[in-house]
Amino acid sequence: MDRPELESPASVRPPRSIRTHLVGDDDSGLAGLAGWLKGEGYEVSRGPTGSRVDQGHYPASVPRSTRWLVYAPSVPREHSDRLIARREGIEETSYPEVLRDVLSRRQGIAVAGRRQGRLTAAMIGWTLAHAGLDPTILLRGVVPQLGGFALAGRGPHAVVDVTGALHDALIGDSGPEMAVILDVEGLGDRQAGALQRLAASVGPAGYVLTLAGDPAVDPARFEAGTCVESLSLDCESSWWAADLRDREGRFRFRAFHQGRFAAEIQLCIPGEMGVLSALAALAVCVRLEVPIRAIKEALEDFEGMARIFESRGSYRGVTLIDDDSGEPADVAQAIGLARTIYGRRRIWTVFAPVGPPRKETVAALGMCDKLVLWDASVDSCDWAGMLEGTGVAARRVENLDEALAELDRHLEPGDVLLTLGAGEVETIADAFIRRLPLHRQGR
Repeated sequence: MDRPELESPASVRPPRSIRTHLVGDDDSGLAGLAGWLKGEGYEVSRGPTGSRVDQGHYPASVPRSTRWLVYAPSVPREHSDRLIARREGIEETSYPEVLRDVLSRRQGIAVAGRRQGRLTAAMIGWTLAHAGLDPTILLRGVVPQLGGFALAGRGPHAVVDVTGALHDALIGDSGPEMAVILDVEGLGDRQAGALQRLAASVGPAGYVLTLAGDPAVDPARFEAGTCVESLSLDCESSWWAADLRDREGRFRFRAFHQGRFAAEIQLCIPGEMGVLSALAALAVCVRLEVPIRAIKEALEDFEGMARIFESRGSYRGVTLIDDDSGEPADVAQAIGLARTIYGRRRIWTVFAPVGPPRKETVAALGMCDKLVLWDASVDSCDWAGMLEGTGVAARRVENLDEALAELDRHLEPGDVLLTLGAGEVETIADAFIRRLPLHRQGR
């Protein structure tokens, strides 16, 4: 049975009878794709991740009415859902191929770059939506102001966070009209090569924006007529943020383009990372001829993304902050930002590591006052041994109930609780919020 034509998925709403089955985890970006497909009228089901379970078998989960299966790059051919698709004649498409199609049918803006890229894609999408341009948006994180991971807009622009889907299936014969590449330090050769191909795939009259001095972008590889610009916070470049003023972690800055003043912006999201993302969003939206006043208003109204130093409210006088930081620099940034904003208040950190300890991560965790390790899947002895030198005693928990019990015993009014890492650690704030009276709940 043939898959519904995708020759214009971003501009034509398909029949609601089309059932699409997605295979892969949220980290692969499929949550954003699911949101967009639902907005386009598809019926969507989700399968298990590409991880092996039950002694090497993959549980099958394809609904009988499925006509189209989309899989993340990490999902192998032998996954049960893909085997069923081939046996039943269900059309298969990789996630990057869908992204390529979305980008090719609009004025496509592809953004790559881990946390920095995630935030930048969100700010570009929010700015276009705030300006009334009704963009199509596919993100790798939730923006509460947008109502989720995605928007199925009818306007001329498509903003897609392509981090993690960077390979030739995304690029194809031609790339997006605009590419923004940020936060790529430490990527392997394969990913760096994919970024180079992505940037070079932007055609004549296209636009490429990168960090100043980014080695992943070779100007010699671009076609004549492609506009290549850079941005930075500490040196003059195509776009430059200057006169940064920090007020409790939230920055006001002045943006300059080619040496000329462009705008002064006061962000309501905390952290210096927000300045760079806002500068990138400003650059892209100026290129798209969005009025400066509309861009400034949108960026100043932007309230952030879920799990990027996200304020979750308070519980019995304890401030709740959630962040998905796992890399050493991100952990240090989150704890340092908590110090900046909350001063001498006691900072509790619950950290969920995903592997063996690294010296840089241990040093960053040493900046908090109290530490709880949620480490059911790693060797806690290694972490405890390395943490001894920081002066912070780590308490170990293996599940949500243990974490809540430990925090209930020791948290005091005025404390700040910072939950860091991937997985179930983010449910701690939810558990505390559920204890509140209904009229006080909310994010």
